[in-house]
Amino acid sequence: MSDGSGGSSAESRATPNSATSTSTSSSQSRKRKRKPEHPVHEVLVFHEDDNDSWCIISGCTYKSPGNHAGNKLVHLKDKHPDVYKNVMEEWNNKTLARKSPLEGPSPSKKPRTSLDKVMMSGPALETHCVRLVTEHGLSFEVLEYKAFKDIINPMLNAMPKRERPNISARVTPSKISGLATRVRQKMAAEMEGRLMSMQVDGCSKGHRHFIGANVQYIKDSKTVVRTLAVEELHVRSSAENLKAVLQQILRKYDVPARNIISVTSDNGANYLLAGKLLHVDSETQEDLLDVDGSEFDDWLDVEVGTDEDGVQSVRCAAHTLQLAVDEALRKDAQLQRTINAVRELAKFLRTPTSVRQLKAVGKTLPQLDVVTRWGSTYTMLKSVVVLRHFFESTMDLTSEERTKNSLTDEQWDIVDDLLADLHPVYAATVKLQAEDLTLGQLLAIWTEAVMELQGRRTALSKEIIKAMEAKSKAAQYKNRSRGERLSSLFDYPAFNASVFCDPRFFSLLSQDQNEQAKEYLVTLWEKLQRNRGVEVEPEVTAPQEENGDGEENPFQSFLARKNKERAAAKAAGSRAGSSRARRGRGQVTEPPPTTERAKIRAMLEEYDRIQSLPVKSDVLQFWESKKLVWPELYQVALIVLAIPATQVSVERLFSALRYILRPQRFALSGSRLDDIVFLHANADLVREVAREMLNENLEPEPEESVDDIP
Repeated sequence: MSDGSGGSSAESRATPNSATSTSTSSSQSRKRKRKPEHPVHEVLVFHEDDNDSWCIISGCTYKSPGNHAGNKLVHLKDKHPDVYKNVMEEWNNKTLARKSPLEGPSPSKKPRTSLDKVMMSGPALETHCVRLVTEHGLSFEVLEYKAFKDIINPMLNAMPKRERPNISARVTPSKISGLATRVRQKMAAEMEGRLMSMQVDGCSKGHRHFIGANVQYIKDSKTVVRTLAVEELHVRSSAENLKAVLQQILRKYDVPARNIISVTSDNGANYLLAGKLLHVDSETQEDLLDVDGSEFDDWLDVEVGTDEDGVQSVRCAAHTLQLAVDEALRKDAQLQRTINAVRELAKFLRTPTSVRQLKAVGKTLPQLDVVTRWGSTYTMLKSVVVLRHFFESTMDLTSEERTKNSLTDEQWDIVDDLLADLHPVYAATVKLQAEDLTLGQLLAIWTEAVMELQGRRTALSKEIIKAMEAKSKAAQYKNRSRGERLSSLFDYPAFNASVFCDPRFFSLLSQDQNEQAKEYLVTLWEKLQRNRGVEVEPEVTAPQEENGDGEENPFQSFLARKNKERAAAKAAGSRAGSSRARRGRGQVTEPPPTTERAKIRAMLEEYDRIQSLPVKSDVLQFWESKKLVWPELYQVALIVLAIPATQVSVERLFSALRYILRPQRFALSGSRLDDIVFLHANADLVREVAREMLNENLEPEPEESVDDIP
């Protein structure tokens, strides 16, 4: 078979023997040689008149539109495998001939690039290898892969022998502990002197029980969540043992208990597990071991410090909402029967026969729910509803299959109503997953969901509202013998202070809650001063006042009304103050603040008179703009705005634990597992440490800089 280049070569030889023409023709010849005609074109011949390629093999009448080698090869492979084999053999031989070294080096080949300017140190390289395991979840066996060795060996060989690290699956794991220690030191420096909030949760994996602890605070106008530990529990989960574990975790970072202002934990009795569990996704839920809650009742007494430390217990809002909706759903037997019918239909639509029909028309498979997770039930119902028409009108079913799996019109109506009733609380649940959620946003999300449910006026929506109110106001006992109770979801000083410091939603507070918030903020400021070793002067009373503005939809209209009420109250107070001043004939009746405490009270009163912000405003940017105007108030505002409304971040931590503690790694020691999960959760600090190591071990030329580590 001809490769299509012979004619050109002959023509080249026939041209005059000039250097220019010879050079040009040989260059053209080389170019044509790089793209020889594929031999498949001689088996399926192209006819220009009808723009088709016809197969010339005896007995075959196949024709292919156009002159595409790919289409022709598919035909040969399917119908004439022997011919296909010969054609491909001939093509491969031509390809090898093109690449033959006898022709000399290709003029377009680039010279090999030198890597002697690559900046890397032994410790930094070790750290990146550890990151492969901790941050990206790979096995240490990857360090033994030949391809990986081919990547790192040039760097290792470029280093002086005494500085080359031993990168291997046997040695590198021993570097995890040292790296974790260094990252903990960096984190301790970042947290030093801060007043912070804590999130705590418990989980089980197989027969092993763990407690996870995060802290949350605001830094550089951003909410920062830091994982402190995932500690394995080898003792009974009593209140005293849990308290000891938490205090031990804090000591690792030299954080005194008095620096923790709140602990957010899940106190739902139905989901206690070495404490309590907040399920965010069904994947995690499937791997958690159900344990009798009675053993862990004392978890409700989670305390990090003494009463003098003033640690505020905060209930997880996401889990409280979960329990409320679940309780309302279980009360309606007909509703449960309908949900079970939809669940059976979803299972049928996922059988092999149904899947083939769904995929043939590009339909998405329905989701299956986790029975104890109403959120997953909601998504299952939605996924089945969109397939109703296809199931009833299009699917090829036997009469038995249709009878067994069909829903009545009444049941479909129930499903539609159920989806409409659950939508407000489902949307609220999604919003509550945000890591930077403030308590003011929590109050707004909760209130908006209630108002949307009130607009539904159905039996289920009323039951959900009733359950939400009961769960949010429920105050479980912290110590039943002493009559001490935990605060409800929305009624405690730290909550009021956080909402008060969020000018998007502070109009939702009553006058009494406003005053309680101010007192808490003054107390918090005094605590901050004591932590810094500053003497707090005796109390001097100062005057007080207030103001507002808002937005739309039922909740936004409600918020706007509250803003106007607040503004009117402030205006009335201001007029009364002016009248008193006139009666005093111009005399100043209120002396300027003389103590630090009086100054912060004056700032609180001044702040209390500002207009409310639009709901979509960035509250942290607002406080950043007031940093120099109200410096003391700025500091305490950031502390209370960082109080977490949920413990979702700890549940995400447990998702990582589930991924890392795979069956092959189940024998990992508790301390090694803690280090791996810790480094995984604080990956940004690990990258910072890697950059520091690179700078410590290298002294680059002045004009060179270290590239950012991705």
